[in-house]
Amino acid sequence: MKITELPNGRALCEFADGDKRWYLNIDLVIIHREDGPAVENINGDKYWCLNGKYHRTDGPAVEHANGTKWWFLNGMQIHCTNQKEFEQLNEINGILVRYENN
Repeated sequence: MKITELPNGRALCEFADGDKRWYLNIDLVIIHREDGPAVENINGDKYWCLNGKYHRTDGPAVEHANGTKWWFLNGMQIHCTNQKEFEQLNEINGILVRYENN
């Protein structure tokens, strides 16, 4: 395992099998990345996380290599099948607005 401390105080952990994980800091406790998936597995699975919770506004927070996709906001799963439906549900329920105003 190779650990790299990034300029912004974050940390990148690269495993021998090729998997990568980004963390909030060098303590390697909270998975966190703001500019891409926080977990990239060699099998193609990707997970977007902020402060240790699945979160993504511009696409699914979980993308499995087999095509399965799950949408999350701040750790809460939004049950939908595509990005358009995700955005419509957020607009109706005001979920994204409530999250971004906190």
